[in-house]
Amino acid sequence: MRAFTEHRAAPDSQERTASVESNAVFGLLYLHNNLHVAHHLKPAMPWYDIPRFYRENRSALLESNGNFVYKGYGVLAKRYFFARYSVRASVSLIGARKPVPTGNSRAIVATSIGNMLEWYDFTCTRCSPVISPEISFPAAIEAPIC
Repeated sequence: MRAFTEHRAAPDSQERTASVESNAVFGLLYLHNNLHVAHHLKPAMPWYDIPRFYRENRSALLESNGNFVYKGYGVLAKRYFFARYSVRASVSLIGARKPVPTGNSRAIVATSIGNMLEWYDFTCTRCSPVISPEISFPAAIEAPIC
């Protein structure tokens, strides 16, 4: 559900990224990337600094993204999970606008695939230093231990 809701087609690129103001459990589960507008603005910011940055700059962030914000994942589940809807492609590869009809099952499958790929990427980037530190941090392996 996260990958499906954090981006949208919009003429202004600043208004394409959402934030989901969720509880601490989901925030920690997603390493606060649910505050996605802050993540896009400062991608190198450590995950544990995102909530503080978002709180301190909330009004400016929401103004810059056209108030594209959801009040938790429950709102999203009610809005998208059980309702039929269609998504329109903003621009095709050749530049012509064309509708892309979708239903719940197609959106759920596509979102699930996106989430699986995201979790795979997350697992690889978080586990590679533990599994093979000599590949991730070669200088640290060669440095003498004092």
